[in-house]
Parts: sequence; C-alpha cells; structure tokens
Amino acid sequence: MADKAKKQWRCIPWCMYLRKYLPGLKGQSGLTLLETVLALFLLLLMLHSVMAVYWHVFLATSQLQDLPELQYSVRRSRQYLAADLAACIQVQVKDASGQPAVSGPHLFLTMSDELLHYYIDNDQLYRDSNHSSPLPLAEHVNSLHFSSHNPGTVLMLIRAEQNGACCESICSLSYNRYADEVIQGGEE
Repeated sequence: MADKAKKQWRCIPWCMYLRKYLPGLKGQSGLTLLETVLALFLLLLMLHSVMAVYWHVFLATSQLQDLPELQYSVRRSRQYLAADLAACIQVQVKDASGQPAVSGPHLFLTMSDELLHYYIDNDQLYRDSNHSSPLPLAEHVNSLHFSSHNPGTVLMLIRAEQNGACCESICSLSYNRYADEVIQGGEE
C-alpha cells in the first residue's frame, strides 16, 4: 500500500496534466512510455547542442590554421619585392589596362639585364621575367595594388584570403634611386 502511494504521489502532477490532455494514456505503462519519449527528445536536443558547439569550434580552428599560411604568403611576396627593388634601375606602375599610372595592380622593375613584372592571376601572385617563365610567389592573394607617389619609394597593398581568414599588409619599400629614374604616370 505504501509503494502504491509513493508511485501515485511521484506522478500526480504529470498524471493529472497528461490525463487531461492525453485521454488514451492509462496507468503507469503509458507514463513510462511518455517518459522514455521525453528522455529521447531531451537526449536529441543535448546532442544537437553539443554538435553545434563542436561545429563552431571546428570552423574557428580551421580559420586559425589558415592564418599562418596567409601570413607566410604575404611575407614571402614582400621579401621578394624588397630584394628586387634593391637591385632595380627603374620602377614603373601600370593600371589594369596596361597604361602607365601613379598607382595600379602591375609593377614593372627594370634590372640591369632583365625586366620583372609583378601581378596577380587566379589568386596567385606571379613574378614574370623576360628571361624565364612566370614564377608563382604566393597563393591566395586576391588583391594587389602598387603606388609610386614619391620618387624612391613604392607602396604595396596586398591582401590574402582563404576560408574566411584574411591577412592584409601595407608596406612602403624604398629603392634609393634618383627621381628621374622613376617612371610614373605619363612621364617616360
């Protein structure tokens, strides 16, 4: 008798509520089935929450893993350009149409024995020489802009992006040449 009273007392709030809205439930077996279904629903809800947290952590770590590669690409392109600028004789910046300009996405460096061309194509930064085929310097570079407003300096803006991670760099590189050796705009 005491066991029956304990069972009834334990499920009185749920029993009254469920019997009112679900008249097909009869006795303890119906409540056990409903408790099992509710437990499965709560388990699915918890699994969904855990998987959502796992997915967001995975996305964040994948972006963090892409960042060093992007930084390396930007740093490598900056190092190549600085080394070539130190040895160049003339600098010429051209716009997208190939016309000489003060700023644009193409940089031409005249060396003592070759002509170098820096440009991007299909998210790759290339260094093209008149003596060899184009050399890919950096991957995932989607924006490149050169500017030569002051004689003796070249300003480079480079942006690399992959899977939502982004790395940008603005650097001013000098080549310590005289003003008449810099070809910019309409001057030749």
